Amino acid sequence: MRPDQDTPIKGLTLAGDYTKTSNFATMESAVESGEIAAKIVEDEMTKSAL
Repeated sequence: MRPDQDTPIKGLTLAGDYTKTSNFATMESAVESGEIAAKIVEDEMTKSAL
């Protein structure tokens, strides 16, 4: 079981090949995870700016 990028801890977002993605632990899954994490951070920043 791999963790999601989003966590219940405010301000903590995970990224890496060990997180939940559509691939197993590969370079591609690390990139996918980073993109997901970046989108989460971007969405949080947008919400707080409003």
